[in-house]
Amino acid sequence: MKEIEELIDGMEEELKEIRRYFHSHPELSNQEFATADRICEYLDRWGVEYERGIAETGIVAMVRGKKTGKTVGIRADMDALPVEEENDVPYRSEQPGVLHACGHDAHMTVLLGGGEGIPDHEGPAVRKCEILLSAGGGDHRRSSADDPGGLSGKSPCGLCAGASCVQPLRGGQRRRP
Repeated sequence: MKEIEELIDGMEEELKEIRRYFHSHPELSNQEFATADRICEYLDRWGVEYERGIAETGIVAMVRGKKTGKTVGIRADMDALPVEEENDVPYRSEQPGVLHACGHDAHMTVLLGGGEGIPDHEGPAVRKCEILLSAGGGDHRRSSADDPGGLSGKSPCGLCAGASCVQPLRGGQRRRP
């Protein structure tokens, strides 16, 4: 476990920068074109193979660990909500009336962090991981309840988990790292 904590500590500043970029550049459902471009820039930089254009803006990336085994998938939505940013922070939304108020900026960052860190990790649990970044998370015009984000048939995963970030806060509080 200490090895994973050290890996995360070494990535903390970069991941903070990534999340803040996504937070300040939100895109509504089915309009995540710049978000997809940015994600692919990171994947290219880290040498992670991927397929893009799933339901137009979705991405499936294959991260391979140093050992062989079954594939596990992790999935996150990329879209933001039509909400006005009220926080006064340096990384506030630059899009009037659009905000990552539901945590998708953090979800994408967590998945990308795994994409960067997994290939170098030699732990017993790390084999292969599909990173599924879904188009139109809140608006499934190009997908359905049985096929979130249009990803059906795009992944050989035996297990797929969705990303979620829930922080317990008292009424009226807001917190963003």
